[in-house]
Amino acid sequence: MALATVPKYRRLIKNKVCEEQQCEEQVFPLAVSYMDRFLAQRAISRQQLQLLAVTALLLASKFRQCHPLSVDLLCAYTDNSVYPHEVRQWEVMLLQRLNWQLSIATAFDFVEPFLARVPWGRSNPLVRTHALTLTSICYTETEFLLVPPSLVAVACIAAAARGLRVRMSINDLCTLTRTPAAAAELVARHVERVLARETQPQEPRTRHVQTHKPTSSDQTQLPDTPTDVQDIHF
Repeated sequence: MALATVPKYRRLIKNKVCEEQQCEEQVFPLAVSYMDRFLAQRAISRQQLQLLAVTALLLASKFRQCHPLSVDLLCAYTDNSVYPHEVRQWEVMLLQRLNWQLSIATAFDFVEPFLARVPWGRSNPLVRTHALTLTSICYTETEFLLVPPSLVAVACIAAAARGLRVRMSINDLCTLTRTPAAAAELVARHVERVLARETQPQEPRTRHVQTHKPTSSDQTQLPDTPTDVQDIHF
């Protein structure tokens, strides 16, 4: 399975399912954590990755929400390429692979307590909103796979505070986690680079057109397709 396909499915979970269904904030990072732990133990095909994503999201919603997502709804998001009986089979297998350990701390769990312990965090409520947004973006990137959740939270809070021009010191957060300030600063700058990359507008692709004198055959022959498929942006 190509590693490049993993961020794609992470973004699909976040944008196409969690946001549309207004899931709790912790559902998405918990589902990603389940997927990462499973993939660390077992190699699967690219075709099975969608099934794993659906199953992980089902378990995360059951664990974090009062009203979990239904199996039929999740299968509908795959255009019914995944069947309900497959999800139920994989649910049992995923639980076994995780040793039934579903209670896992994510970076989302650290944001609130950290902000409550620093004065500038309590007096600037927008820092929380921006930090949670940055945390969500980090969980769509495999680059933060080996970064501890507490350090991801510290980096996202620091990046959010700097973006909002809030006077703060990253040392306040590092004291809470006993993390070296240099390591926290390194991750925070990486978070800022990822944010800049995600928010950068994509330039439309231009097609090179070769000018030539039209002939009689060019004028009478209709094109096979109305436009080049390279010019279609999905």
